[in-house]
Amino acid sequence: SKGRFIDPPAKGDWGWTGLGPVHGIVKQFEPYKGRIIIAARHLAENSKTYSHVIFSDDNGESWSIGGSLNLKSTESTVVELPNGHIMMNSRSGDSVNARTAGISKDGGKTFDPAYIDTQLTEPSGVQGSLLRFGDKILFSNPMSTTARTMGSIRVSANNGRKWRLYATYSPEGQFSGYSDMVRVEGDVGVLYEWGPTTEKKDAHKEIRFVKVSGDGLR
Repeated sequence: SKGRFIDPPAKGDWGWTGLGPVHGIVKQFEPYKGRIIIAARHLAENSKTYSHVIFSDDNGESWSIGGSLNLKSTESTVVELPNGHIMMNSRSGDSVNARTAGISKDGGKTFDPAYIDTQLTEPSGVQGSLLRFGDKILFSNPMSTTARTMGSIRVSANNGRKWRLYATYSPEGQFSGYSDMVRVEGDVGVLYEWGPTTEKKDAHKEIRFVKVSGDGLR
């Protein structure tokens, strides 16, 4: 029978693949300075989904498939750490109410064993986004374990080992779904799904853009 996206993959093959859905990055540090890296995910031979990256070393003329996380995971986001390593952070495929993450030391070609970051809670699976802000790393998602609400930014000053709440851009009780971040004149721009309540009838009503002050990040 047909699977969710495509017939079950053949032996050794992927059955489906998709990108993002957030922004990609261009590496600013060695190794592989200038490499374009885009987060993705795929349906593997075992019919489970895993996050991976694709990358280009010729300004997007050609692309290679990079490493995958070894834990079930789906919609993903990547950021370059100040030491040149790549962090991938993904929606968990195991419904553990926390994010799945992994580190690459070779520009995304391979990833070290993945881990569950229990500091970064999520409501039983939802997309999130990463952004580097100077020597800090920002993470955006609905900061709840029960519903897509309380859209928030958390910040790490030590490459993701410890996180703290930085700002809430959508209050608890309102729907807050997928998001992406960008630097805007020293502040943080957040594009996110919004609704007046978390009820299904109210979700996904609007796409909103807000600016969050970056004063506390400098």
